[in-house]
Amino acid sequence: MNTELTTATAERIKELHEVVLSSVKGATDAVNQAMMASVEIGGHIQQIPRGQRIAWLRDNCPNIEQKQIAAYLSIAATYRNRPENAIDHRFFALLGMTDGNEARQDHKHLKNAMPQWIAWTGKLTGYFSEMTKQTPPDQWDETQKASVAEQLKPIVELYNNIVNDRQS
Repeated sequence: MNTELTTATAERIKELHEVVLSSVKGATDAVNQAMMASVEIGGHIQQIPRGQRIAWLRDNCPNIEQKQIAAYLSIAATYRNRPENAIDHRFFALLGMTDGNEARQDHKHLKNAMPQWIAWTGKLTGYFSEMTKQTPPDQWDETQKASVAEQLKPIVELYNNIVNDRQS
């Protein structure tokens, strides 16, 4: 490449990179704002007595569909229990960012394709996330470090095998 082209290309890449960064920040801010609004809506809906919810919402908020009501309630419940995992396919379907049927089909397909033991990985991740918030690994004694390392070794080996297979 000649110097002019290299300089022009580098400048264009830098400009586009800034567009990407600002767009991602804007999208992240918008998604977080929508998420918190969804959590609040779910909390309000939850306060409506169960037997009266659908009729009350139909009369007072007619533009909210029944499946969206369920999604708002689910999002609020998930956020209360696990705020770091609250955004999932239901949230994006609720916002119209994905087709809800497609998300359900993908979820069914993945659920059928994966062995049952995969579900524990999310629980394990959540456990270690909480554990390390309370006591960061750099504050663990050698026995704790060795014990955790020994328990995680098979998982790390499995991860490495999967990554290597995907890169091949």
